[in-house]
Amino acid sequence: MLTSSWFIPLVFNPEFMDSVPIFNTYLLIIASRLIFSRTVLIGLQDNKVVLWISVVDLLTNVIVSIWFISLWGLTGVALATVVAYSLEKALICAYLHKKHQIPVGAYTDLRWWSGYSIILLAVYFIIQGT
Repeated sequence: MLTSSWFIPLVFNPEFMDSVPIFNTYLLIIASRLIFSRTVLIGLQDNKVVLWISVVDLLTNVIVSIWFISLWGLTGVALATVVAYSLEKALICAYLHKKHQIPVGAYTDLRWWSGYSIILLAVYFIIQGT
C-alpha cells in the first residue's frame, strides 16, 4: 500500500494512477482474509452454513456497493467489498463460537492480527488523506 503509487505506473502505465485509491481500498481485505474461520468451518463439514453466509455476503456486497458507489464512486465498490467480506468473517466467527464453542483466539493470534490490522488501517487513512 505504501508503494502502490510508485509501482502501479511502472507495472501498468501512468494512466492507471487514478486506480491507486481503489487498489489500496481492496488491500484492506487482507485483514479479513487473515482470519481462517471459513477453513475451520469447512473442516468441521458444516458446509450448509458456509453456503448461507456466502449468500448473505453476496447480497450485502451488492446492496452496500450500490449505496457506496453513490457516495465514493468506484472506491465505494471496493469499500463495500471490504465491508461484505468482514461481515462474512464476523458471521462465521460468531457461528463457530456459538455452535462449536470455538473462539476466534483458538485459530487466530488476535494480538498480532489486531496490530497488523491497525497498522494497515492507519496507513490507509494516512495515504487516502494525502
